[in-house]
This record gives sequence, structure tokens and C-alpha cells, in this order.
Amino acid sequence: MITNDHDIQIMTLMPHAIEAKNLSKTFKHRVPFAPFGSRIPPNTTIALREFNLTIKAGEIFALLGPNGAGKTTLLKILSHLVIPDAGVALIYGHSFKTHAMRIKTLVSLLLGEERSFYWRLTGRQNLEFFAALYEIKPKEIALKILQVEKLFELESLDQRYQEYSSGMKQRLALARCFLSQAKLILMDEPTRNLDPNNAEKFRSLIKTYLQERPDHTFFFTTHNTQEAEYLAHRIGILDHGVLQACGSLDELRHLINNPNASLDEIFHNFTRKKS
Repeated sequence: MITNDHDIQIMTLMPHAIEAKNLSKTFKHRVPFAPFGSRIPPNTTIALREFNLTIKAGEIFALLGPNGAGKTTLLKILSHLVIPDAGVALIYGHSFKTHAMRIKTLVSLLLGEERSFYWRLTGRQNLEFFAALYEIKPKEIALKILQVEKLFELESLDQRYQEYSSGMKQRLALARCFLSQAKLILMDEPTRNLDPNNAEKFRSLIKTYLQERPDHTFFFTTHNTQEAEYLAHRIGILDHGVLQACGSLDELRHLINNPNASLDEIFHNFTRKKS
């Protein structure tokens, strides 16, 4: 876990990258085979309940939680793909209501159910397309793609996307995130489909990347407690839409009065009661 004084000093001077205030979101699902004209209320799923979180620029933040805890919904709200029922989210001090276009340039998002790539295009053609969407100057696109190609060791960029392995597709999605100039990078289980070697390379890349860009922020969800402990300045534990705990590993240990607890033990302590 990163805890050196230089990192802490940088984050203290930076503005907040994320300010989430009382975010709530409920999804309604139609009841299957309900009689026509019936008054059967729809099933509801509460994804977030009065969620509050502040993350400083330059911070690496990991969010842990069981399946269905609300992690992906939160990422979608922070990237303006989902509108909350209540509450507000500020990105580098900007509100979606007044600065939606500005926020789109500040945020880069990687979701687990990645479906935005064009299957019949090559990897390179896909990256060229997204580079144009990010408004990268045409004369700079080739250089940008070369940079992420080396960064993520992308193989066969001139092969069709539909022919790639799941690991290659994941690396291409990661490359697309870093292709933009976004200051806030949101990722849903970024190492899910990576083999151990590529996962380790990715974690090292994140540390190096943010050391060179102290005003950038990395927010990721994961089920890998070792990954969260290795990368993150702070860790949040989300369960049933509620932020059960948040802090550094030492602060989380203090919350359960166990100075030697592993992150696995802390996670189970805050989630097993409601499972």
C-alpha cells in the first residue's frame, strides 16, 4: 500500500477528484407474467443508499464488495451513464447539471461488460476511432496508439477484434482508457481477464503512471484484496448499496480493533453480517 509522505503531501494540495453526496439509486424490474391491468408493484433493487465519498486528486482508491453490492452502478453514476435518484456527484468540482461536456473529457471508464468495440474492425482501427472521439489531433493519433501499444504489449493490432482472446480484449480496453487525456480513470475489475504476469505489469504501470501525473486519479473495483492492498491509498467496502467502511488498511484495522487483521478478514467482518 502506498503511504509515503510525498504522496500524502501531493493529495493534500490537490482539489477533490470525486465528491459523492447522498447518492441513491433504485432499479425497478417488471414482474414477469403479471396479469394485464394488475396492480402488482414492480420488483425493486436498491443499488445505492445515501452513498457519501470524497476522493482527492492523485489518489488510488479501491472499492471492494460482494457481487450485487452496487459497485458498477456507482461507476456508471460517476461517469454519467446512470442518473441517480437522489444526491449529487462532483468531478474535479464540476457538476453534471452544468458541466456535463467538461466532465466527459475528465473521465475515462472501463466496465466489465465491455461492448463498445467494433468486432469487425481491427484493434488499431478501433483505437483510431476512439482517439478521434477523444478529439486527439489526427497527426498525433498514430503516436498515441504506438505509446499504448508498447505500454500494454498489444499483439496483432491489425487483427480483427472478434478474433482476440479475452486477455487481449481486456488489454485493448485498458489501452483505450489511457489513450484519452482523462484525469479520472474509473475501472471495473481491470485485471479480471489478465493472466498473473500481465496483471502484475498492469499494477506496476498504475503506480508509475500516477507518479508521473500527480493530478490524475485512479478508482477501481476489485474482488482481489491483495490487489487493493498493494495499489490503493484507501479502500472502501460496499455492501447492499451502503459504504460500510472506508480508509487506509491501518484505519480499517482500527475500526475492527484488530491491528493485525488481513484485508480479507476486514472485508468479511463488514459483509458477512448482511449476506
